[in-house]
Amino acid sequence: MVAAATQRAQAKGLDNVECMVLDMQDLGAVATESCDLLSSAHSYPFSPDKPQALAEALRVLKPGGVFGAVVWKSFELLPFAGAMMTRVTGKAPEPPPPGSPPPPPMSLADPAVSDALLSDAGFELLPGTEEAVEFAITDLDQALRYCALPIWDPLSEMGQSGAVPDAWAKYAVAWPEVAEELGHLSDAGFSISGEFRVIVARKPAVVRS
Repeated sequence: MVAAATQRAQAKGLDNVECMVLDMQDLGAVATESCDLLSSAHSYPFSPDKPQALAEALRVLKPGGVFGAVVWKSFELLPFAGAMMTRVTGKAPEPPPPGSPPPPPMSLADPAVSDALLSDAGFELLPGTEEAVEFAITDLDQALRYCALPIWDPLSEMGQSGAVPDAWAKYAVAWPEVAEELGHLSDAGFSISGEFRVIVARKPAVVRS
C-alpha cells in the first residue's frame, strides 16, 4: 500500500508527499508541531490506547492545527456479520457482559466518549457532522468477500483449528440466504448502509500545560 501510494503521488507530480507506515500511538517519525492537519478514516476507534494516540496527534500538530477523524455511528455490516457467524457455527454469539465497551468499530460512536477523550488530550472541540452512506456492490462475489471482513480471522481460525473445518464453505452457502433475509439483496445487487460521524478538533494556539 505504501508503494502504491508513493507511485500515485509521483504520478501526480507531488514532490512534497511522504508515505510511510506508522503506529498512531507512536508517531515518533513525525516531528513535533510539524503538521497543519491530521485526518483519519475509521482508524482511531481501533486504537488500544486512545489517550496515547490522541496525545501523539496533539504533539505533531502545529498550534491551531486541525484534527479530523471519521468514525462509525452505526453500520449494518456488524449485525450482518453476527448473523453469518450464527449460521456458520450453529449458535448465536455469546452476548457481551453488562457494561462491556462496544466492539472496536463502534468504540467512538458515542460523541460523549470522543469529546471526553479529545478534551482530556488537550484539544478544543469544533463542530462536526454526521452523514448516512450506502454501499452498493453489483458483483456478488465481491460483496460476499466484503461482508466477511469483520469475521475473516475467526472464520480462518475455525477452519485451521478444526473447530469448524468447513467454516468458509458454510459461509459461502449461507451468505446469499442471510443477505436476502436481512433485505440486503435486490435485482440491482447487494447494498448495506451505515452512518458515520466526522469528529473535528483543534490544537489550541497556546497549549495548556
